[in-house]
Amino acid sequence: MAADLSSSVAIAGTYVMTSSTATNASMAPEGERYTTFTGVLIESLESGIPGAGGVIYADTLFRHLEKELGSRGFPVPCRQVGHDGDLIPLTCNPWKDRK
Repeated sequence: MAADLSSSVAIAGTYVMTSSTATNASMAPEGERYTTFTGVLIESLESGIPGAGGVIYADTLFRHLEKELGSRGFPVPCRQVGHDGDLIPLTCNPWKDRK
């Protein structure tokens, strides 16, 4: 595990993120490899999130996906957070390394 994340892994909490709300259908465009949600999630983790700092936390990812999917006209994700689950570090942010 990267040094940036090692001091944060003791967070006690839960974070559940879904691709849409209970009353809104998710999208799986024909011919695409992934659902819309999964595609943007993978894109975000691979490319990084501008302005997110060196670590991508669960809630940082959610807010980014909510903004990206909404601005593209797709259903926005939903979340349920328990205790400090929003502070769970997921990965290092590759964006910080770009110049």
